[in-house]
Amino acid sequence: MKKNKIAELLAKILSFLLDLIAPPKCSVCSDLLEESGELCPRCLKYFTDAMNRRCPLCLKTPRACTCKPRNLFETTDIGEKKLISLTFFAKADSTDKGDIVSRKLVYKIKKSYDRTGARFAARELSHQLLKLFAKNKLNIEDWNITYPPRSKVEAKKYGFDQSKQLAKLISEYTGMNFCSCFDRKNAKMQKNLNAAERRINADNTYFLRDDVDVKGKKFVIVDDVITTGSTINACASLLISAGATDVFPVSVSRTKKKRRIPKRNSPAKLWFKKKYGF
Repeated sequence: MKKNKIAELLAKILSFLLDLIAPPKCSVCSDLLEESGELCPRCLKYFTDAMNRRCPLCLKTPRACTCKPRNLFETTDIGEKKLISLTFFAKADSTDKGDIVSRKLVYKIKKSYDRTGARFAARELSHQLLKLFAKNKLNIEDWNITYPPRSKVEAKKYGFDQSKQLAKLISEYTGMNFCSCFDRKNAKMQKNLNAAERRINADNTYFLRDDVDVKGKKFVIVDDVITTGSTINACASLLISAGATDVFPVSVSRTKKKRRIPKRNSPAKLWFKKKYGF
């Protein structure tokens, strides 16, 4: 634990020195910035395009999408919102510029010592949260923000926990109380598993810390990417079981629901329909 804290402190110092010494650069393409901010005008335009993509099922943007990931069922809705994400997570082979910028931003949040991308994403998520809470006449200061911790191997490798940093930044921007609620055991990486395996792995990975009292409290859980929802669901289940009243998920990006195409009779089966009439 001490090694992780030292690594995180060194990452913060390095990020501070980079901001102090180096000229400001775009968090995505690394072009020099002529004005204040985290993204250059070109990358910001492409990212805005990605934010305005439509879900093929509910036909809403990622920020308004009402489709839940398949393994996410322990969380609480706010109004009609199931969760908040800024973009849909695109496939690695996508050549669309909006998709490329979105993926690069997530990559920087996960792996780069430069935290300008994390600040940009946290500010945008905070803006969406404040809008949602105001619309539903909820006091955001009544809520706490937490996160699913990164694996110790990954935290040691990169020197920080990206979801923890996002949670702290959102706490700073919104006034929500930051709370580190979970620890985790060494487990398999979620990215290498299918949906069913992700759910089992997540359920066996996270556990609630003994020094945290969540009874009667409301939580927002933030992660960088929500794929099947297994990680968020496992954490939400722990909170609800311990007495939390509401748990609402947010993420920088999320996978897009696929439109299911109804199966049709293949030419090889036409004889059956012709003979029996159905």
